[in-house]
Amino acid sequence: MYLSCSERVHISAPEGVRISSLQKKLGKTVLDAFQESVLEKPLESASAEEVGKVKKNHAIQVSQWIIEQASSENPAWHAFGDMLMSVLDRNMSADVCGATPFTFYQFVDFLSMNRQKWKKNLEKDDAKYEVLPDTEKEKLRFVTSFVQESKYGFTSQQIYEINMSLKKVLPDKKSKFMYTISWISVKGGCSEHGTVDPQHIPSRELEAEIWNPTIVLKFLMLFTPKPYRGYHQDADKIPTLWLNGLEKDEHLTASVCNPKTGIPRRYTEAEFRRWYELFGRMWRPKRNSTEFATVQKIHQSTLKIVARVTYRLVLGLDWNGNAKEVDWNVKIIGELNLHDNKKWTISGIDVSCPPGINLLGASYEAYRNITGFSFVSLIPVTKRVYQDLGFLKYLVKNESQVEISFCGNKIDGINNIGKSFWAPGTNFTSTFIESVALPELDNSLAKEDTNFTLYIGLGTYEKISKQVDEQGDSILLFEAKWHFYIQWDPIDLFYYIKRIVFECPGWTGQVREYEWPIEETPSFLRIGK
Repeated sequence: MYLSCSERVHISAPEGVRISSLQKKLGKTVLDAFQESVLEKPLESASAEEVGKVKKNHAIQVSQWIIEQASSENPAWHAFGDMLMSVLDRNMSADVCGATPFTFYQFVDFLSMNRQKWKKNLEKDDAKYEVLPDTEKEKLRFVTSFVQESKYGFTSQQIYEINMSLKKVLPDKKSKFMYTISWISVKGGCSEHGTVDPQHIPSRELEAEIWNPTIVLKFLMLFTPKPYRGYHQDADKIPTLWLNGLEKDEHLTASVCNPKTGIPRRYTEAEFRRWYELFGRMWRPKRNSTEFATVQKIHQSTLKIVARVTYRLVLGLDWNGNAKEVDWNVKIIGELNLHDNKKWTISGIDVSCPPGINLLGASYEAYRNITGFSFVSLIPVTKRVYQDLGFLKYLVKNESQVEISFCGNKIDGINNIGKSFWAPGTNFTSTFIESVALPELDNSLAKEDTNFTLYIGLGTYEKISKQVDEQGDSILLFEAKWHFYIQWDPIDLFYYIKRIVFECPGWTGQVREYEWPIEETPSFLRIGK
């Protein structure tokens, strides 16, 4: 078994020390911290004893950095976290609790979010490390282990298995060699990500088990008040009825990840309900998925249960079934009889963002696609434009503050679009959406205050142009650009429409014969202008 010995070396670093993040090169700060951990001679001329000493010092030092950065309550965790990142090879990979391997950037993101979940390390003398046998001088393998106390009332052992490779650095024109991390495996209790291992959560005396979606709903039903239990929940949406089991603000601790800072933000009950509703609009189970949700118990006592629900979801619309699934972890803390009523209620919620996700950019593209598809989905039906635009109400936060214009003329509210939309003197109610095109975009350029454009094809039965003499059995084709200006809400983590500009439609000069129904799939939704 690993970790048969226990050694510690303290690094003296004052609180508040800030070392430059993500150093492009391994600089003097890290080399100084390693002190005797640097090999200052050609590897081939170094003795086994010299290499062994360097390996041991590396293992001690890196183990210390891992422990000291593991909680945001630890003094100088910034400094130790940055030193750890400085010895991570940019091409490294990380296996975290049996889940999909992380890249360098995803792993750094995981560390940033993970340290927010744990209290200050107090029993640091229990930390252990072990250098694993390896005959290659260029390779270093070791394991480090320590115990942490969760902010949610349980303790968990953390185990890091680390592979390092020798790398040459030239900080001062001398040939120096040190090891950098090429691979990490995170194991232990795994309460925050991947598969929970109860053997490393001392406070729990339960068998390891992962529940399928049917059991998930039953688990969530534990917190669903009886009047709501008979309601049907759509299979293609995340469950919502359990929200009725949330405690009020004075007994509720709810937090949602902040992808910008990595520090979770506290939410009131109302704010969390709003966030969850909007989250469910943007994220949904993959089409025909039967395994989109699992739940794992982390800790259980007579009056309390801590569990992690994992939703495997896709963002936006999965037209061809190839959308990438992403795991969202939601930790739920349930308590029994808080109000002497023998009922289970939810006193804690903690939502973690998927490591490495560009939530702003992904939401920008998905939002544009959802808006476009909302129009396209209505094409097979002979509805009119004023009926099609009603869904926009769900994409604004305060309808009275949304600016709308058509052909340069102001429109007062979404409800009044139908009164002002088409050209004067024509029958607006005979105009319908014929097609929608989405221009290509780069979601890496998404901003909190941004916009997108839909290219809309419109049709009408009316004799708008005297050049055409039709008797109602043909459709005149028009085209227009619709511009949507949107603002990112940092609390709701959602884009809201703040301004809509409808350009004047222009007749294309084309007429097509009246044929219904049109195809019932969004095959005429084209990407690119």
